[in-house]
Amino acid sequence: NCVSPSTRNFDGPMDSHIKYPAGQRNYQFIPENGDAPLIEAFTSNPATVYVEGVVSFQVASDCDTLREFHERIGAQHSWTEILNIYLGQPTRRAVTEATNKFTWEELLNDDAKKREWEQLVKKLLPTYVDQAAGGDYFSIDAVTLQKPRINGDLQKSIDRAQQAVQDNLTQSQRNETIRTELDSVKELVEVLGIEGYIHREAIINGNVQVLPVP
Repeated sequence: NCVSPSTRNFDGPMDSHIKYPAGQRNYQFIPENGDAPLIEAFTSNPATVYVEGVVSFQVASDCDTLREFHERIGAQHSWTEILNIYLGQPTRRAVTEATNKFTWEELLNDDAKKREWEQLVKKLLPTYVDQAAGGDYFSIDAVTLQKPRINGDLQKSIDRAQQAVQDNLTQSQRNETIRTELDSVKELVEVLGIEGYIHREAIINGNVQVLPVP
């Protein structure tokens, strides 16, 4: 038998109950204190990335489906095992398959591609969950993925590339400053002549003493 959420029910001393969550629940694959660690996947480039996210879901609540769920799955496993087997494994499969269709640059730097990736995982996941469970016992409400983390070697390569870009920009700014100074010198030479420019620089640098003449 089954009873609705928040229903008080009294049975005999030999009867027992098993409680299943009612309403929306979350399956979290995060660095710490989640249901599972980050999911390792490969991009199309390829590169190894680590995916963090949350799957929001609900367990079927009508009595017939819930009874079937209990007989096939619930009576055989703890709730933690149910999450790991019937949500965790399909989630890893969906994330792995979707990630393989994008480059790591797209997932890290292109917000539109990141949303497309997230929607693809949400599209794939219900089918994989139903296949694992052998029935329509879970409904997937939402999938939220963070930008993936990249492995250490790739991050070092990116840092070196960014430093090279910054060095080139700094050198370009130095070159522009030098060109500006040269243009200024050319204009002064045209007005003062070479000797006049030399005297002007000597006065500015304090190499020539200037005495005011009334």
